[in-house]
Amino acid sequence: MDFMTMALPTLASAAVSLLAEGAKTASEAMAHGAVGRIGEKMTDWIVAKLGNDEGKKAITKVKANPKSEAAKLQLQGQLLEQLESNPAIVKELRDLLRDLEGNTTTQAMNIRGDHNDGIQNAGNNNTIVIKK
Repeated sequence: MDFMTMALPTLASAAVSLLAEGAKTASEAMAHGAVGRIGEKMTDWIVAKLGNDEGKKAITKVKANPKSEAAKLQLQGQLLEQLESNPAIVKELRDLLRDLEGNTTTQAMNIRGDHNDGIQNAGNNNTIVIKK
């Protein structure tokens, strides 16, 4: 996903979706996973940018009911106002979303037959040695 060229409403929607998923994960007592950590980072960023009372209320509503579309839309509106009035935070949000996107990795491997080796690698600067 190219966060650098995304329109502002789409950026706001992506940010709020991550916050809501993090809140939903936390409420399910799984906040130590990747989704929970990403949601926490996005929540911290949004809280820092929406310091007004309306913004805080909107955040509280989404965290209390992360499945509520009305609550998410209200928060998106608050965030969109900030993005439109402060171009500097647009770059911050794009950079944060790009960084968070790199924090999730899914790998799957299917191996058939006899005497096959399988390797999966994620991350940077990794070394794999196979000795037979």
